[in-house]
Amino acid sequence: MDNYREVELLSRKTVGDSGTETIDINVNEPITELSVRFYVKNATATARSVPVESVVSKIELVDGGRVYASLNGREATAMAWYDKGYWPAAWYSEILSEGSRIEWPFQFGRYLGDPQFAFSPSRMLNPQIKVTWAKNALHLTSVCTLEVNAKVMQGVAPPSKALMTKVIKSWTTLGSGIVEVDLPTDHPYRRLYFRADEAAGYLGNAWTNFKLECDTGSLIVFEMEDDEMMNLMERTWGMAEYQAMVAVSNGVYTYTHLGACHSGYLTAFDGDAVLNGRFTQPGYAILYGINVAGTALTDQKAVLRPRGLCPEYTYCYPFGLQDDPATWFKAPNYGSIKLKITEGAASGLASVFVQQPVSLP
Repeated sequence: MDNYREVELLSRKTVGDSGTETIDINVNEPITELSVRFYVKNATATARSVPVESVVSKIELVDGGRVYASLNGREATAMAWYDKGYWPAAWYSEILSEGSRIEWPFQFGRYLGDPQFAFSPSRMLNPQIKVTWAKNALHLTSVCTLEVNAKVMQGVAPPSKALMTKVIKSWTTLGSGIVEVDLPTDHPYRRLYFRADEAAGYLGNAWTNFKLECDTGSLIVFEMEDDEMMNLMERTWGMAEYQAMVAVSNGVYTYTHLGACHSGYLTAFDGDAVLNGRFTQPGYAILYGINVAGTALTDQKAVLRPRGLCPEYTYCYPFGLQDDPATWFKAPNYGSIKLKITEGAASGLASVFVQQPVSLP
């Protein structure tokens, strides 16, 4: 490779309060990573539980009628953390009149600059990025912004494959029974993701059992209870953490981006405040604040930094050695592949998505 080059596919653009923006990918060099950035600003009230991820309902990479990648904002954040091992660039604030932004990196190789896996626009007919969003009522009107950048590689032959991540099924959990998700058999699997975002709940209670089987049980790839899956996440991926500006009212529940929140700290941003937080297994932290006179605080600005597992309430099961394609799960060898999930709690927003090495086109 001769060089990296940063290409601005869409300069920072103020977009409507809702809609779909289509951006042409008008470069010829292989792209090792695409970055999609989105910004919202809070209106004149505290904006709890409506982070910028919740605004974006779909990010798609398409070519004509074919969809290569498709995730919503929360799914894209989870994918980015598992790809990078750290939180994507973000500034979260629930403080009135303050803004929040995030940058989602779509990495098409095992690492930046991967010569074997990258997105090659020159192999496509009309490659495009499509972003769909709708701001929350707690966000200010006419201030949403979107931008898209590409990191391209010069002096590299266009790879014929790219790592693509796409949602297979989305649903609302019912709280009982077994959900069967039919998975694709067209390409191998590098990673399998499944998430359940249940308000005021704990990821370990939303689902109680996971089973991946092929050809009606002729091969069981894994069968795990929820605690076994959570332990696998900890020993495989370790802890995640991020930082946010929060409005502390004494005893308020604050939504985190973690499926299992193990610890954290809370620091006063300014003012006369004594703050504390209760960080337990659920994805919520309970925040407490008083002033030195003992009076309970309302909407006190503070810095929250939680630490835990499963970003955006998402499990990620890796197949084989992550840098060795020969060891990835050989899905085309089977006639049917099903992920069977036993549900334990209702009203969770659930989805299953898969990362695969996809041929271009």
